[in-house]
Amino acid sequence: MVSNEVSGDVSGPVVQAGDMGGTATAPGGYANTGVHIGDVHLAWSSPVRCYYHRRVVEIAPQELVGREAELAEMAAFSTGADSSYMWWRAEAWSGKTALMSWFVLHPPPGVRVVSFFITARWPGQSDRAAFVDVVVEQLAALLNRDLPEHVTAATKETHLLGLLDDAARACHERGEHLVLVVDGLDEDRGLTTGPDAHSIAALLPARLPPGLHVVVSGRPNPPIPADVAEGHPLRAASVIRALIPSPSARTIQRALEQELLHLAEGRVERRLLGLVTAAGGGLTATDLAELTDMSPWQVQHQLRTVTGRTFTRRTSPATATGIEVYVLGHEELQVTATRILADDLPAYRAQLHDWAQTYRERGWPEDTPPYLLGGYFTTLLAARDLDRAVDLATDPARQQCLHDVCGGYGRALAELDAAHDVLAATETFDFVSMLRLSIHRDDLTGSYSRWNRALPAAWAQLGEVDRAVSIARSMGAHSYQAGDRADALIAIAGVIRNRDRAGELLDEAEQVVEYLCASTNLGDFGHRHWRPLAVAAVRVGDRARAFAALNRVAGAEHAVGALCAVAVELWRTHDREPVAGLLDRAETAAREETDPVARTRLLRVVVDTSAAVGDSYRAELLTRSVPDREHRAQLWLLVARAVAARGDAARAGLILDHAEQVIVTMSRQRSRIWAWPDLITAAAAVGDHDRVDRVITRARHESAALARSSDARGFNGNFEDVALVAKLVEALCGIGRIDQALSLSTNWLDYESRKHVLPSIACSAAETGRFDLVDRLLRHFPLLENYDFTLGAVAEVAARLGRHDRARAWLRQVDTSTRLLHRDARAVAGVVVAAAGQARFDLVDTVIGLVDGLSAKASLWRSAICNPDSVGYARTYLDRIEQSAVHAESDAELLVAVEALCDLDRLNQALETVVRMDNNTRPADSMTPAMSAWTAIAKASARTDDVTFALELMEQVWADATSDGRFLPIVAKQVAEALLEIDGVDAVRAFGNTLPPDPSTTEYLAMLIAVEAARTGHAEQAQATARTLTTIQYKADVQIALADAATERGDFDTAETLARSVVDYRWVDCVERLARALLVAGQRERAEALVDSALREHSERTPLRALTADADPVRKARAVAQLLRLGMWTDVVDDLVEMEVGAQLHGVPELRALWLGAAEHGARHLRVLDTITAELARTSIIVS
Repeated sequence: MVSNEVSGDVSGPVVQAGDMGGTATAPGGYANTGVHIGDVHLAWSSPVRCYYHRRVVEIAPQELVGREAELAEMAAFSTGADSSYMWWRAEAWSGKTALMSWFVLHPPPGVRVVSFFITARWPGQSDRAAFVDVVVEQLAALLNRDLPEHVTAATKETHLLGLLDDAARACHERGEHLVLVVDGLDEDRGLTTGPDAHSIAALLPARLPPGLHVVVSGRPNPPIPADVAEGHPLRAASVIRALIPSPSARTIQRALEQELLHLAEGRVERRLLGLVTAAGGGLTATDLAELTDMSPWQVQHQLRTVTGRTFTRRTSPATATGIEVYVLGHEELQVTATRILADDLPAYRAQLHDWAQTYRERGWPEDTPPYLLGGYFTTLLAARDLDRAVDLATDPARQQCLHDVCGGYGRALAELDAAHDVLAATETFDFVSMLRLSIHRDDLTGSYSRWNRALPAAWAQLGEVDRAVSIARSMGAHSYQAGDRADALIAIAGVIRNRDRAGELLDEAEQVVEYLCASTNLGDFGHRHWRPLAVAAVRVGDRARAFAALNRVAGAEHAVGALCAVAVELWRTHDREPVAGLLDRAETAAREETDPVARTRLLRVVVDTSAAVGDSYRAELLTRSVPDREHRAQLWLLVARAVAARGDAARAGLILDHAEQVIVTMSRQRSRIWAWPDLITAAAAVGDHDRVDRVITRARHESAALARSSDARGFNGNFEDVALVAKLVEALCGIGRIDQALSLSTNWLDYESRKHVLPSIACSAAETGRFDLVDRLLRHFPLLENYDFTLGAVAEVAARLGRHDRARAWLRQVDTSTRLLHRDARAVAGVVVAAAGQARFDLVDTVIGLVDGLSAKASLWRSAICNPDSVGYARTYLDRIEQSAVHAESDAELLVAVEALCDLDRLNQALETVVRMDNNTRPADSMTPAMSAWTAIAKASARTDDVTFALELMEQVWADATSDGRFLPIVAKQVAEALLEIDGVDAVRAFGNTLPPDPSTTEYLAMLIAVEAARTGHAEQAQATARTLTTIQYKADVQIALADAATERGDFDTAETLARSVVDYRWVDCVERLARALLVAGQRERAEALVDSALREHSERTPLRALTADADPVRKARAVAQLLRLGMWTDVVDDLVEMEVGAQLHGVPELRALWLGAAEHGARHLRVLDTITAELARTSIIVS
């Protein structure tokens, strides 16, 4: 034996030659002797490390001998100047996989490798879809990117090729080479999946970018797939390398085949062989014991002895705990065993199905075998047992079991997508199965979208970091949610102790933030995430990263907030030298703000921070610089806290006296109430408890007076008033007066409005250890909109305080509640309209009674009343409102009734109703609904050519608003909209000239005029106005109108340019309308290219719906299938009915289950039913 030693710095390969001595065995390896060629692996030349790396490690032999010439040739090829192909060809049992896996794990210096090993021994690893998924994951890891979102079957291969180009370019720029290794082209099962399926070989690019080399292996037969294009490098003889069979491999082949034949003759051995063959591998000794009525010890003993060489142990991919499972030792053994046991395999498969059914009937308990959570599903897909595969993937209990095992729904979603892809590949379009998969995908991704960043942080604090990261990565199914994912990753990094892992998470979060900031539509939104990232970086000791993040923040508000937050965190961690400089930068940014209101708001942040870090001098100077007396008084409250902190309690008291005197003399009642919480907090901070009690009493009296003036029942949906109470509640919670805060919210806020204060009260109670109070609050308010958020927040507090039992209990509640149904009220509009059309008003009442929220109910009532067959019901509805007691919902519901009656041209009844609204005894809070009702009547009058009466009504509406004075900006916009509809642009301009100065209202009117100009063909005028607008939403309104106008006149080039210039998410809607127009104009290829381009933008909405308008039935079906793949089943219901699928919808069990589940859980989560439910209503399936 020759041994080598390496010392010192080594930059090149290390070659070990000679007899390495005897045999060595390892799972999946061969016993070899001869020459070993390897290298010293430096960090910059290591292979891409992701989960697939573990698979390659298990495939590779422990040592490779006799292949020094081949490895040398591969090394020279990989580092050559030309990008090209190398194809190693040989018959089975020649050692191809051993050579390829060794090279993947031991690449030459300066070479990066991504790989895929095609094999049918592992389910789901032998077709084009698996190749794309595995290679995309590795390329994303190499590029340090997130996996692409919203990828469909139509676009994921494009993403793969794009990532290949990007990775090759990145390596080339670093002076490295990228090698793609694909082993086993002959084992590709892709061509057997359907008439439109394609091979992996056909996907390999014909023209390689600089720096990319491709190494493949396979047998001479079958020949190169027919779908590989003529002229592709794989068709050139020059790329082929003949691999001389390994003598050792041949010896092993003969021994294993002989052993396999021997196994087939024994009763116990044949049964073990049959089960492993039928399962496709992946069964543990315990599984085999359960299936054979043997003990686990007997199975292990049997597999260790005579059958031990035939079976290979591998780590199960279905678990993260390293459980060993058994597979056949070589691909050819699987083929041979399948042939030998052909007559028996159906019985073995039936036994596996029965075994799986027992666990299904038990609800997939915690002891469910890993195979049934992984390999079983992919085996069903490989066998094209699609009905059973769909049933398995859509089993909610199994989805929850996968969630508990994996820490998220990622694997459940992957199964749904895999089943859909196989169904789509057949192009038989089994839309019922696709619909079932889509409903579940929608439900699961909806669960992700409702998780908040406190949830991953709580799991991380409980020590379950992998689960936390899995949940965080699952957030952001849409681009606008990517920020939630970044915040969640940042939160995890801030609480874990492993600094290296924290750094990796911050790297990942940083990539997401960079994407958001670079996005045309999301840039401003993205910059707010630099603040928590910088704070977390300080927390983990990475000051350089924190300062780099601060330098990348754009926008004064984001910059000041980030600088101040980092200053506080540095002060807290006793790294105080940079604090003054950060405050200098924040002060400069605040003073440079040109808007005086915004400047005061930013200076307040700097003052607050200065007070927090003990810089009372700076805080006082900044406070004195604020010109407005009332604003200055609120800043003095912050200064008082700083002065008290440095020990000057007497001066702090004088400052509070002055500030309180200013607050008392404020002219607006709401301004005073808004200031009281700050005074309470400041007084508590300086220890002036008498002042605290006095101010609380005064604040309660003034708030009660405001409540009486607003509504007989208190604050009732007026957002400004609710915000006042919420601020007061938060202040009380902040000083430990939790019971007072709870009493205040109970007495002054209605049930729905309490959602604004529940998190504050619950978290404060948790912070003080009052967990019983938290449980009581959660029991009393289970229907509130932010119930799940509150659960996550209190769980995070409990985990931070070390109360892991409480944290886990609350987190389990989050897991359960997020799986409830989650659509909004628009989802049930279909069943409301359908039921009303059949005079099924009992069903209408049932549906609307289950829906949360006043506005949601109101929109549904209108949907029912506006049905032409619902006139009698409208009268019944009005009678019910008239007879009901006067309460908070009355005016809002009456408003909907008025609007509905106007739509039905029943103006006399509408007038009677609005008069009743005016006669209500409630004070001014009823004013806004009444004005909206009069506006609706005015618009309806104009539609009947009574323009004069309409204008008189709007004049009166504005007069009433002016006399009240509270709602001028809101009513001004409402009046302007009505005038535009009634009398055109000139009326809006004239009205604008009468308004007092208000930038927001002025911009809104300008937007209305510009939109009308765009619609009427005055594009230049509209564009000129758009350039002057500063409000992003208003600017987008004009851009959308311009794009739509260009689409309507057939100017598609201009329309596309304008659509892509829209500065918010609605640009996707413009693209959808444009794509539909292109289809109508016969420009199908351009429409498809436009849609594909939009999909690659990772938008939260997709224009793919446009392609359902295609006249070609096959293309239309493909578009519908793709939308179902995305979980957008509610968008294709009409298309399914058109394609005569409607008659089969009653066979979709999920719909009835979802309906019954919604009814069981009440109002809280009935949000998944939509127009598809109308189909069930017509077949009388929902209500029986």
